[in-house]
Amino acid sequence: MSGRVLLLSLCAILAVASGPVRAQTPLEGVPAAERQARWYQEQLLELSRSLGGAHYLRLSCARNDYSWFNFMEGVLAREAQPTRRALENAFNDGYRRERARFSRCTPQAQQMEAELRSQGMRAADALGAVYDEVSPP
Repeated sequence: MSGRVLLLSLCAILAVASGPVRAQTPLEGVPAAERQARWYQEQLLELSRSLGGAHYLRLSCARNDYSWFNFMEGVLAREAQPTRRALENAFNDGYRRERARFSRCTPQAQQMEAELRSQGMRAADALGAVYDEVSPP
C-alpha cells in the first residue's frame, strides 16, 4: 500500500472514530494521530465548502460548466465512504450559501468565485503538503 493511500485510510478511520467535526477545542493531551486526523478532516471540509460555492457561482455565470463539481467528484473518489457524506454535505452547504447570497451572475459573484477558488487551493495545497511529507522520494 502506498504511503498516500495508507495516510488517507488512517486519517479517514481516525476521523470517523473521533466523531463529528466540532468547533476547535484545545488539543492538549490529544494524541498526534488524532490531531492530524482532525486537521485533515477540517481541510477537506473547507475544500468541499469552497468547491460547492464556486460550483454554484460558476453555473450562474457560465452555464453548463461543471469544472468544480467534477473536481469534487475526484475528491470524493479518494475518500472512504463515511467521510464522503460529510464532504457532500459541506459541498452542498457551500452551494446553498452562495445561492442565498447571489441570485444571478454579477461582478461580485465572479469575484467571490475567484476568492473561493483561492480558498480551496490553499486547502488543497495544505493537504498536498502532508502527502509530500509522508511519501518516500
